[in-house]
Amino acid sequence: MDEKQGKKEHIRLASVVKSVHADLRKKLRSHNGDYETVWHQHCQDQTLLSTYAECMQKLAQEHWTKRSQNRIDWCRLVINEYFLDGGLKKVLQKELKKQTFEENRKQSSSMTADYTENGFTAGGTKTEIAQASPGCRLDNCSPCDIDSYKGNLDNTSITHMCFQETLYSSAKNSSGPETQTCCSVSHEKDDKDCNYGLMLERSNPSSPDIYTEVRLPFEDKIRLLDVGSCYNPFLQFSEFMAIGIDISPAHESVHYCDFLHLETTDPLQVAPDTLSTYLGSLRSPIHRLPRCSFHTVVFSLLLEYLPSPYQRWLCCTKAHELLQHNGLLVIVTPDSHSQHRNAPMMRSWKKAIESMGFSRWRYVKDEHLHCLAFRKTRPAAPPSLLVGDVTPDLLYIPQDLADAAEERAAERSRDPFLQDECEAQEFFQRTWASCRRSFPRTAASHSFNFQ
Repeated sequence: MDEKQGKKEHIRLASVVKSVHADLRKKLRSHNGDYETVWHQHCQDQTLLSTYAECMQKLAQEHWTKRSQNRIDWCRLVINEYFLDGGLKKVLQKELKKQTFEENRKQSSSMTADYTENGFTAGGTKTEIAQASPGCRLDNCSPCDIDSYKGNLDNTSITHMCFQETLYSSAKNSSGPETQTCCSVSHEKDDKDCNYGLMLERSNPSSPDIYTEVRLPFEDKIRLLDVGSCYNPFLQFSEFMAIGIDISPAHESVHYCDFLHLETTDPLQVAPDTLSTYLGSLRSPIHRLPRCSFHTVVFSLLLEYLPSPYQRWLCCTKAHELLQHNGLLVIVTPDSHSQHRNAPMMRSWKKAIESMGFSRWRYVKDEHLHCLAFRKTRPAAPPSLLVGDVTPDLLYIPQDLADAAEERAAERSRDPFLQDECEAQEFFQRTWASCRRSFPRTAASHSFNFQ
């Protein structure tokens, strides 16, 4: 196939994929937002699903791989950097430094001198401070007054020195022998001397957290769940124990699974190799998976497939359940515009996903893609806390806004009153523009807002 034919084939395949996405959003509007009905009908259309899967596989394997770095390469690179090349370790070190600093700051604040109008209290001893005022001048004071002021100042200096020494000693004892701290400011002596044992080593093998969190040093294969996998592209990499799931598998290694309706069960309290053996023995179809089972979950070109923001929200919350603590959620979504064109959407996604218990670790705007990686940092917030400006609608895509505008335009065309109103507005706008050209001075003294 020459370059011209390849381009035509690329356009044809992409058109099929986009038409499926657009049809899902159109059906969602026609069903008044009933995403369950729309999704159920979509999953029953096996002919359409097979066509979609075939087109996606051809696009991924025959067209997108021609780029210097495709979406799979980026996902592999960022996952390896996080787990195998020190990314997680750096994050935990930074968190430990911040935690130590905050603890020292709070301890120092509790020991800070209690200033009063005439002095302060430190270590239970109240020391008077000389009051400087316009009426208090040494040349107007008696020798006794001057001696008294000198005594107060000497006592104040001594108390300050003792107080700072107390802060230094207490902070030093609380932060350990490898870190020197004074007045709640932490200074790292040497990276090799820093003690990160609490977060970086298996200091307590009997803790139940060893079954539900990623621990360092990382020695296992990376357990990866590829949602919407199609043909299981991560299976070729030896560092991954890849599980691919899809509603229409295009490869025998991919399991059938409707991720939106996947049931999550209690975490398995087993050794990592036993858990990997269990996941490797899974057979299609998959209806349930244990929570805290995976090191990373990948949504590559998945979220824009779903017609409803609420479905995208459900996918992210389910990924949070399946990830171990410190696990990584990797998201790739298409966008061929410049980085700043849809920057508000990316900020909106960040706000929504971080509210679930994630923290964004990496973001890259590729020529045609947004590439994001979120680290699981805490348990999910209860549904009752998801109020105010944090709603599933934050996970919108540009097509949602375009579809809404198209729907409003269609509604206006169906309503005679709205149509006449729009025509009248356009008439007045044209008339006013003509007046401005004919009578610029008169028009300059008037202003109208046609909206």
